[in-house]
Amino acid sequence: MLEPDDREALRSTLRPYQIRLYTDSKEWHTETFMGRIIGISGSLRRASFNSMLLRAASQLAPHGTTIEIASIRGIPLYDGDVESAEGIPAPVAPTG
Repeated sequence: MLEPDDREALRSTLRPYQIRLYTDSKEWHTETFMGRIIGISGSLRRASFNSMLLRAASQLAPHGTTIEIASIRGIPLYDGDVESAEGIPAPVAPTG
C-alpha cells in the first residue's frame, strides 16, 4: 500500500483524459474530461488481484476523477437452460 505522500507524488504525474476535437473552423482543439469511472472486477474472491488493482486505481485517480468500485455479487450468470426451466432469476427479473 502506498503512503499518502507517495500517492500524492504519483497522482501529480497523472493526466486527465484528453480528446482532440474537430471544430467547424477546421481547427483542432483539445478538451479535457474528468469524471466518474465505475470499475467492476470479474472475481468475487476477497484476495482477487483484479479487485486489488481496482482499489489501487481508485486511490491513485487524478484529482477530479472518481472511481467507484461495483460488484457482480448477486448478479446471476446467464444460463438459458435455467431460464427455460425456471424462468428469469429474481435478481434480474423485470418488476411491475
